[in-house]
Amino acid sequence: MVEVERTLQKIGLSANESKVYLLLNDQGSLKAGKVAKLGHMDRSSAYNALQMLLDKGLVSYVLIGKVKWFQAAGPRRILEYMKEQTEEVHSIIP
Repeated sequence: MVEVERTLQKIGLSANESKVYLLLNDQGSLKAGKVAKLGHMDRSSAYNALQMLLDKGLVSYVLIGKVKWFQAAGPRRILEYMKEQTEEVHSIIP
């Protein structure tokens, strides 16, 4: 698991983002509070990581009532994210 976290960090995820992504990948859908508890981090760190993962398209959520349940995107989305990052770098290199 540690090796996978390192690999996710190499492609641009923070330590908390990689931890949260892998947690959601293993556990399925979770509420933010449960993510924080299982990830052994404070709630604000969990919320920040979830928001960054949402922005990157690596996590999504569904509303059940008024509660957000978060889930990880599939591994194929990580490949798409890496391709997007590569294209972005190529666009600024002459």
